[in-house]
Amino acid sequence: AGEYLSFENWGLSDDYIDSLLRAHCVQGSGSSLSGVRHVNLSQNQITELGVKRIMEHCMAEGFHSLSLAGNQLGERGGLAAAMLVRQSKQLRELTLSANELGDVVVETLCGQL
Repeated sequence: AGEYLSFENWGLSDDYIDSLLRAHCVQGSGSSLSGVRHVNLSQNQITELGVKRIMEHCMAEGFHSLSLAGNQLGERGGLAAAMLVRQSKQLRELTLSANELGDVVVETLCGQL
């Protein structure tokens, strides 16, 4: 699949993220996305639900970087991203700018470091 995958500014929604992951992460058969290390999902319409879908499919476990900048995460999506940080051992860079996360999310993320 390659090491870098960019869907920047594609207008992706949570439903699209779920469909993409279901198509490429079939239980028991491995993932055609397993070689992907850097994912750019910035400037889309992803919310808390999309972040949870990424976690459910265990996709973030191998990511080195993930950009969710400029989506619609808000506080709940930011807290979901903090859970994703806890789940992922390889993640070195997470971009969440322009998501109106709030102080609670920032404090939670800082506690993960």
